[in-house]
Amino acid sequence: ITCVLFVAAINEYDQYYEEDNRSRLDVSVELFRETLEEKTFQDSAMIVFLNKNDLFRKKLTTAPFKSYGVTMYTDYELGDDDAEPYAQPLVEQRNLDYKGKECKMIKFPPYKLDGSDEEFEQCYNDTCDYIRELYRKQSDDLPFKKSRNLYIHFTTSTDTKNLERIMESAQDVILNTSLTDLGAII
Repeated sequence: ITCVLFVAAINEYDQYYEEDNRSRLDVSVELFRETLEEKTFQDSAMIVFLNKNDLFRKKLTTAPFKSYGVTMYTDYELGDDDAEPYAQPLVEQRNLDYKGKECKMIKFPPYKLDGSDEEFEQCYNDTCDYIRELYRKQSDDLPFKKSRNLYIHFTTSTDTKNLERIMESAQDVILNTSLTDLGAII
């Protein structure tokens, strides 16, 4: 296998799976690590598409990327005098090790998402760097890391020009890897 394409939706950083209360970002990174550990893919190039970038940019202005968590204590269940109050997470902790600029949730005037707002772009770029590093670190930490090529792209599947450039890049990776494997390129 020359190349593995791995796709993850980055706009889901604040969404959680009910069954184990893990964030979708954490689950995606874990799945990527498991993919990297598969013996079948040990020598394969990896291309990661961090998709839904357009929705991610918008969400950064309304849902904090880093969250310390808030717990809500609910009342006793109605009609049950012996019931114990229980804690229910209202907002989960996430990305506590993120050290980049954080977007303000309430800002006037609001952020401009067209690339002209320096404050927002700094927040966006720092967050992208953090996510990129989360995925890159999974490859770097493997004991059998050889000369695996890892390419990480932020994508918006509805942006055809962006997707075209990235797919051309993926084709180049596959072609170069194949030629190298055949001994045509040193």
